[in-house]
Amino acid sequence: MTEDRKTFQKRVARVDPDFKPTLWRKWLQRPRRKVHIPLARTALCMAMFYGTVTVTKVVMIQELGPQGYEAKVAQLASGTDGSKIAAKLLGRDPVLAYVESNFL
Repeated sequence: MTEDRKTFQKRVARVDPDFKPTLWRKWLQRPRRKVHIPLARTALCMAMFYGTVTVTKVVMIQELGPQGYEAKVAQLASGTDGSKIAAKLLGRDPVLAYVESNFL
């Protein structure tokens, strides 16, 4: 856990009242944003997940055929547990329609 600047300075003042931080320490302790969200990493993970789901859909369509795929999604959607989430993920979307029209 990181310590904020005020508590650090109070703690140092108790130990050594004559302590003067160097310019390097002042620069390291400059105010920063509190929340850091790694947007690039998050976007990459989301794209990889979406691509994996799309590849899974394409493989299932090739293995089961279009009607078998629809039947499998309907079977998953009728479940009571996490299979409903799987059915929503396996549902048709514009990317799958594009892949089917241009590559399958």
